[in-house]
Amino acid sequence: MDQLKRLIRRALARGVVPACYYAAKRIAWRLNRGVRRTLEPKVTVVLPVYNVEAYLADAVKSILGQGWGNLELIAVNDGATDGSLAILEKLAKRDSRLKIHTKPNGGLGAARNTGVSLIKDTDYLMFVDSDDILPLGTIRRYVEALELSSSPLAIGRPGCFYGARYFDRPGFKSTYAQDQREVTVNEIPDVVGDLTAWNKFFKWDFYKGAKFPEGIRYEDMTLMMKLLLKAPTIDVISARQYAWRVRGEGESLSKMTTELKSLNDRIGSMREIVAMLKKAVKAGKIDEAVYMGYLSRAITLDLQLFAPAIEEANLSFFAAFKLAASELLRDADEAVWANAGGQYKAIVREAMNGSRASTVRRLQESRR
Repeated sequence: MDQLKRLIRRALARGVVPACYYAAKRIAWRLNRGVRRTLEPKVTVVLPVYNVEAYLADAVKSILGQGWGNLELIAVNDGATDGSLAILEKLAKRDSRLKIHTKPNGGLGAARNTGVSLIKDTDYLMFVDSDDILPLGTIRRYVEALELSSSPLAIGRPGCFYGARYFDRPGFKSTYAQDQREVTVNEIPDVVGDLTAWNKFFKWDFYKGAKFPEGIRYEDMTLMMKLLLKAPTIDVISARQYAWRVRGEGESLSKMTTELKSLNDRIGSMREIVAMLKKAVKAGKIDEAVYMGYLSRAITLDLQLFAPAIEEANLSFFAAFKLAASELLRDADEAVWANAGGQYKAIVREAMNGSRASTVRRLQESRR
């Protein structure tokens, strides 16, 4: 049975199956691009672009192929050195809703901020990364939810894909188990564990004035937490609203887990988030359970993302990891640890309390 599953996954990942699957998707996007409703609210999508020529056309087509006429797609060419700009220019000739702005390379946060600064007027805003795609109906579902709600933002179930194989991001099943309208963070505390920008949909008047940090990785974490805490209520959409591409080559930003800068950028964002949550608890804006839930997420996701790298990284990397884990998890009781999951949970704890040598031994034992 396991061998059959592996064969099926391999067939879905590359070759004729995904080739046919995406050929059909491109036809659907093209046909849907011509569907234009009238009197729709205006939706602006900001798309940062940097050296993604292999994936860019599908990302753009999936947005323009949403069947939403009153759409503005702002593609920010962030100093791409490959053929990305030529692809954008070709697609813009076919659809005037695609606007292109070129700037020197400044990173994802700066590109998103630039795109937002170019908005003259709109009703709704969302962000898409240029190697991902939007499932059909995404914009319609978001708009329909917020048009009937007083919530200033909606969040949708995030999915992943590799070739023609689609699956949910682990750890968010309960958050997106059902549609919910006008719920508070206290009612869905798991939501503070989902801090990506690309599965959020904002009313423009609510988002206006917000800015991503620039010059760091994981730039969306602190801003998304600020906006989640600022929103009086949130709408949740259980349908898959975003498809995040899992890159087989390992060149994705999320794979840069052996670099000290990457670790420090993540830690810096986490420190800001912990401070925000503690302040909100003290002010009575959120329950302490929300803060404790974030600490479980920090163990399950953020710290375990870097834990396997301890074996090959240098002592500076381990020292930064140890200090950060000890500081960030100071308030984590046994219930927080029990609620956390993941393959390397014990490694995180060993790093906090032991030496690099003992942590590496524990890592090696876990792989036997």
